[in-house]
Amino acid sequence: MRRINAFWWVALLVILFLQIIQMKYVGVAEMLEIQFNDSISFFIEKVEANTENIRNTVYLDFIYIVVYTLLFYLSFRIFDDSLNLKLKKKHFLICLIPGLIDIVENIMLLSLLKNPALPNLFSAYQLVVIFKWTVANIFLLMIMAILLYHVLLFLNRLINKLFSLK
Repeated sequence: MRRINAFWWVALLVILFLQIIQMKYVGVAEMLEIQFNDSISFFIEKVEANTENIRNTVYLDFIYIVVYTLLFYLSFRIFDDSLNLKLKKKHFLICLIPGLIDIVENIMLLSLLKNPALPNLFSAYQLVVIFKWTVANIFLLMIMAILLYHVLLFLNRLINKLFSLK
């Protein structure tokens, strides 16, 4: 369990590092706005203004997919161990779903970068984005619960150390 927790922290730190790289060097500030806006004219306007940055963000996202899939898997393992669920290995395949959806989303976005005026592809892209974030949010809640657990555990140890009567 300790080893899983250590890998979990490493994966979380790598994601934070990738986020810093994206924000500082690559990223498009409006990426979520692009993903969740239902206006094809807005999408075309943003794509035409930021095609290269969006493409770079998509390529960086492929690295994210590997790291966050590992983080989701480790989170699932932590919950499995903590709750003594004794899940079978096939249950952990669920952790691949957000990454697989994200790959489809990225391929669709790369296609839209070449030709943004395809309304059917744009509509399908929007559905894939919504589905991906719906599934990913379940795992994000799990990650936040684990973070909260570690914060409370740290505070408990700190309080015990500061106020122990030895």
